[in-house]
Amino acid sequence: MNILVTEDNPQSLYLLEQFFRARGHSVWSATNGREGFDLLTTRGLPDAVVSDALMPLMDGFEFCTLVRKDQRFSSLPFILYTATYTAESDERFALSIGVDRFVVKPVDPDQLLSIVAEVVAAVKTRPPREAVPSHPDRNQLQEYTRMVLVKLEDKLLELSKANAALSSSEEAIRSLNEKLVSTVQRLEAEIDGHHRSIELLRMAQKAGGIGCWECNNEGSVHWTDEARALLGYPGTCDPSSFGNFIGDIAPDDRARAAETFGSLSLRTARTIDLEVRFQSPGQAQFKQLLICGALLPGKAAQPARWLGIVQDITARTEAETKRQRLEQQLYRSQKMEALGNLAGGIAHDFNNILTAILGHAELLRLSLDQLPPTDPAHTSISEIANAGLRAREIIKQILTFSRRESIERRAVVFSKVIEDALRLARSTLNKNNKVQLSLLTERTVIANESQIQQIMLNLCTNAAQAMAPAGGTITITLTDLDIDMSTTGSRPMLSPGPYVRLSVADTGAGMTPAIMEHIFEPFYTTKSPGEGTGLGLAVVHGIVQSHEGMIGVESTPGGGTTFTLYFPAAPTLSNPPPHRASSATADGKGQQVLVVDDEPSVARTCAQLLQQMNYRPTAITDPNQARELFAQNPRAYAAVIVDYLMPRVTGLDLARSFWSTRPDLPVILVAGFGAQMDATRARTQGFADFLPKPFTTASLSAALTAALQPKSPAGVA
Repeated sequence: MNILVTEDNPQSLYLLEQFFRARGHSVWSATNGREGFDLLTTRGLPDAVVSDALMPLMDGFEFCTLVRKDQRFSSLPFILYTATYTAESDERFALSIGVDRFVVKPVDPDQLLSIVAEVVAAVKTRPPREAVPSHPDRNQLQEYTRMVLVKLEDKLLELSKANAALSSSEEAIRSLNEKLVSTVQRLEAEIDGHHRSIELLRMAQKAGGIGCWECNNEGSVHWTDEARALLGYPGTCDPSSFGNFIGDIAPDDRARAAETFGSLSLRTARTIDLEVRFQSPGQAQFKQLLICGALLPGKAAQPARWLGIVQDITARTEAETKRQRLEQQLYRSQKMEALGNLAGGIAHDFNNILTAILGHAELLRLSLDQLPPTDPAHTSISEIANAGLRAREIIKQILTFSRRESIERRAVVFSKVIEDALRLARSTLNKNNKVQLSLLTERTVIANESQIQQIMLNLCTNAAQAMAPAGGTITITLTDLDIDMSTTGSRPMLSPGPYVRLSVADTGAGMTPAIMEHIFEPFYTTKSPGEGTGLGLAVVHGIVQSHEGMIGVESTPGGGTTFTLYFPAAPTLSNPPPHRASSATADGKGQQVLVVDDEPSVARTCAQLLQQMNYRPTAITDPNQARELFAQNPRAYAAVIVDYLMPRVTGLDLARSFWSTRPDLPVILVAGFGAQMDATRARTQGFADFLPKPFTTASLSAALTAALQPKSPAGVA
């Protein structure tokens, strides 16, 4: 059959075309009634028409009416196939205008084809249909109009609902779009924040010298880029396991590292914390690494794994070592200061005692001049004097250690002083000791020559004793050293500037760190009783400190010992001040001398010595009483001898009160130690001379003789 199908819905039209053709029928297609009628007029008469009811331009009802008006098509089988007009009134109207069959969608295609065949067969058996009038009657028009209006209202209602639904959908879409945009923006912000966090983390890891690693249950290790850069592994050439990584760890730390990393695979630990020394491939220096990790439990099918960090803590370790070294230096300095204060106080009291002992020994010697030289009393007096002098030297060492000895310094060529000191020291060394001397600087130093000689004597003696009995080599080296801000780290006690560096090294037995902690302490010694006082290195330390220098020591058991001393260099060499010649045997002429000392034994001893020198002494132990006595007759005294440190008033204050009424009065200052006074400062203050205790009869006589010499008017104080 040839079937004309009019359908405005493309999908429905396509389905009908394919179905009818599949059943062997020919199909003419149109999308509205006008197109369908044009096909009828141009192509001839088909076997049947299957038309939709609701179509644009011309619907199915108009199409059927137009067909029935044409005499050529009045008997053409016409089936109205609709999903819109489904009421019984719609069907009655369709049949009234000439529709042969009214079919409501949906209907099975086979059933529709059967209906077409039935209609075609029925049309063939009935008489021909007459053409309907050109103008339909009024009832049909009214019915058609009513149907159209009803459908139009339905469509309008549907359209209104559709518009409402569309508006609602648009609002929902708009809201959804806003939510989507907000979500996208939030995700973008989160991604951007995540990227920033990652970048900040990388920057922080780089600044902190930190990298990350991950180890799976098979022992395979993954290192981050930061970790590879920290460890010095180029590109992807990093160790794939901790077993390979251990090969770059310092040998002393490998066993401990292997034990720690072994616990990862055995799951015997939940965390690790390991510090090792590590040598990057191709690098000579070791790094100090901190390796931390934690076991991350697995989930479901995901196995457990280790996550951790590796951090370069070399700078922190060095800073901690430096801090500990500085703390030790500070502790040692504070301990030395405390011991120095104690030693200074002891030395002051001993000097007063020794002044009385040596003075009375001298008085006894003078009183025994009438005895024969073979008398045992002379020997006893000599032994007392010699013991007192040895005690005085020990007190000098103690004062040097405590940096309270009055010393005078001048600019000296340090190499010359070392040569002179070494000549003295060689006489004390055994022949099996060899000395190698290397003087590589001509710089000058503001120093006291006798103290530098004492340093050399003590250090050479210590070196010889350390190498006894087999002997060895003492190497003495003197070099220049310039210290700036960039090189003070290893020598924090030194200020930037030029220095001379003195090194005294021996090939002896060396020292343990425990012994090195105490070598500069006074009275500390490792020698047997009677072999040493334990003051040698303490005195060296005190002398170096008083010269604003620094002393260091390096030693290992069996590897010898090296002492390194630093002294600030002087910019220029100045000429030494001329030494005043003095007579040790000058006698007085009956002049009256006022002696003021708060220590009674010293005041009495000094007075007795002055009597032996033909002076008339007046000994006073109370400074205020002395001031009152002097005020009664200032011209009665040819000179005054005054102690520096006394209760409530110093010797300087007392001398100034004397000078206020008698400016030309010679005053000699004596002191148990020169904490704040020495000969130079004493003369600057106006004193005629300065005598450190214990003084001898000769030094006292020489000082008085010089003080009582007539002065020219220009020299009046």
